[in-house]
Amino acid sequence: MIAFLLSVAVAVAGDNLLVRPPLPDAQPTECHRSFSITKGQPAPKAVFKDGFALCDAVIEPTSSLAFLLALEKYERASARLHAVDLELVQSERDWYKLKYEQASKPPKWIDKPETQRWLGRLEMLATVGVVASGLGIAYKYSTK
Repeated sequence: MIAFLLSVAVAVAGDNLLVRPPLPDAQPTECHRSFSITKGQPAPKAVFKDGFALCDAVIEPTSSLAFLLALEKYERASARLHAVDLELVQSERDWYKLKYEQASKPPKWIDKPETQRWLGRLEMLATVGVVASGLGIAYKYSTK
């Protein structure tokens, strides 16, 4: 829990992304590997001799270690899920941005209201001209 709170505090405090720290180099006084200590069994001879420790180590309860491993697995899965969610949000943002750009750009000249009005006027003029010509021709040939 403390490690989780510490990672959250570091993430909030800094502007940089939270980066997993590298594995530290082994110290000369620490034990060279992990040892299992079982209740009721003698201590490992590589760690203790005559009741004294031969190397530096930390005894961690098994359940606490299992919890920390499960927490690390959860954190990695959560980070992958967050990356997928972030990608989804970015693609939605790009889609809305494209839609906005399409909606906000000016219409083609043919779709502008003033162009449509002038085309309507010209169409009306052509229609009136054709009808008037037809009536004129009909009148001219009907009187003979």
